[in-house]
Amino acid sequence: MAGKIFDWYLNFDRKRIYTPLYYLAMIIYFPLMLISISYFQPQLGEQGIKVVHYTRILAYLIFLLIVGDGVAKSSLKEMCKKKFPPMSQIILVGMLAVSIISAYFSRKSEAFVIMLIIAATVEVKPDTKKLFMLIAGIQFCSIIFFWYLSMEGILPNEIRDLDRGILGRHSFGFAYVTFPPMLMLFITMEYIYARGVETVTLTEMGILGVINYILFRYCVSRNSVIIAGVYLMSVFLYKYLSVIIDKLMALGMKIYGMLIAVLLAVSFLGPGLYVKYWKGDVSEELGTLTARLWLSYSAMQRYNVFTLFGQKIEWEAPLLGENKGDYIFVDNAYLHLLLDFGVVFFVVVILIYLFIIDTFKVKNEYINCIMMILILVLAVVDPRLWVLVFNPFPLLLSIGYEDMIIKMTLRRKKK
Repeated sequence: MAGKIFDWYLNFDRKRIYTPLYYLAMIIYFPLMLISISYFQPQLGEQGIKVVHYTRILAYLIFLLIVGDGVAKSSLKEMCKKKFPPMSQIILVGMLAVSIISAYFSRKSEAFVIMLIIAATVEVKPDTKKLFMLIAGIQFCSIIFFWYLSMEGILPNEIRDLDRGILGRHSFGFAYVTFPPMLMLFITMEYIYARGVETVTLTEMGILGVINYILFRYCVSRNSVIIAGVYLMSVFLYKYLSVIIDKLMALGMKIYGMLIAVLLAVSFLGPGLYVKYWKGDVSEELGTLTARLWLSYSAMQRYNVFTLFGQKIEWEAPLLGENKGDYIFVDNAYLHLLLDFGVVFFVVVILIYLFIIDTFKVKNEYINCIMMILILVLAVVDPRLWVLVFNPFPLLLSIGYEDMIIKMTLRRKKK
């Protein structure tokens, strides 16, 4: 009897149950995380905030069930054959272990939570185009919803005058004025990825461009509109010059690795060089590049940059605060990750992005390589490289994970 139950456990088709559960968890996770970065959460009251918190935990438990059962099943199957657990599961568990340790040392749960969601995505292997269309829809609806509530006066619409002939900085119900345009940038990328470059029309691209520009005018986030413009132009050119662009992008992974090395050099050496030769300080507008360099340099002086598994840092980023002396925050995603979570976790995150680029390169989807490169370039001035509610692209590890493990195994056997 026990043997039959064990065989049933190993051979049971989990996809029929875990795929709907996975989508349910994502439908719970994204709206609740979007609520947490808006002024809507305080409106819920103490009991409402508790409901949001425990409902989010339910989503985490679903992800944990999917990953735990997937690892157990694969490992037991191999152990029954007197073999080691598959390499794919060993690496997945290793990534989760690193994230747990970094979450403990940093006292920030997102290190583990986001890695857990990535692992669950790898186990379920959903249709990423459908998944990203769902995420883009949730994000876009949240912008419309919070904007409407802010226009009705239900949520605050913080406006900060810039005295530069621009409309001011509107938060549209979000906690920070940069959130709506940054969300729209990633929505643009998600939508075009899900639709496919071949099928997306110029009208759709034009609408996306106009929305990005409107949010830029009202929220004044230059980084988002610049990257959105470059991406949309790349997609437009790709539709007509794909042969030329494919040849330019069909480079070895060493080239992409060198690009990341350059971005890291700019991230870690730039602040020190700026302060040494140009003597910057924080007296300037916080949104300027020079002030961000100064803040990065200040953080590097205050904290240990190269910890193994991270450290506890209480970042100070007042909501539209005028007292810049109270503002201690690093916008550079690479430095932010390194300071918070340590060298080991940082390397894992960079490898995830490299593997995703390699997957697109193998599939000859070079416009998606450009998309990932733009995200990596944006990370020099924006901290959302590892913030899933804005940037879900680390989930794309799932599309080539098994192939990546097979390639690694074959290379090891050849050696």
